[in-house]
Amino acid sequence: MFGEHLANGTGVTGKSGNGFGVAGLSRVSNGVFVQSDFGIGVVGQSEFGIAVVGIGGFPEVDPSPDIFVGRSLQQGDVFRVRSTGDVQVRGVTLNCDKNVKANFSNVNTRQILERLSCMPIAEWSYKADSTSVHHVGPTSQDFKLAFGLNGDEDERISVVDAQGIALAAIQGLNEKLNAENMQLRANLVNLETRLAALESNLRTAGINAGDKGSRRPPTVT
Repeated sequence: MFGEHLANGTGVTGKSGNGFGVAGLSRVSNGVFVQSDFGIGVVGQSEFGIAVVGIGGFPEVDPSPDIFVGRSLQQGDVFRVRSTGDVQVRGVTLNCDKNVKANFSNVNTRQILERLSCMPIAEWSYKADSTSVHHVGPTSQDFKLAFGLNGDEDERISVVDAQGIALAAIQGLNEKLNAENMQLRANLVNLETRLAALESNLRTAGINAGDKGSRRPPTVT
């Protein structure tokens, strides 16, 4: 199957060698090209836009090929999706607009802090990675048990939830420290008041003792 429009449309080509292939080329819009050699690949090319490249292969041939690569005509590679499941990208912007959210309710930040402090956090490696590659964090099961977020999903942690829990815990810690500082200041004021009273009593006792010591007993003749 082949289709091509070099002016301002799109084209599609299908080609397979024991796999699947599709190609699309557009001079002014987007194009898609897929080539497979026992794997899956995707290429998108546009003279005025962004190109996407994907190369497929067997893990035994290349244990970590790129599945998906995004290339900007101005900046080169901008993101990669590895066969290991890792995504390499400069930054991720999440949609947190209040207009797309509903069912708001307040959270108990002190309670979140306490739950977070009790949640197991360990250093570990993915089974598919080398033992020299380490990460630090909770398991999704422990995160789910502690906070019950993200629906029925218990094998992954939502980035939105992880960020929200971290920010809420920071607020809870700030509230806890402020409350403890206020109590410490109150205790300090109380101690200073008691110390001032004690010093005043000692001065008064010293003056009285001095007055008694200055009196001489009467002379007997």
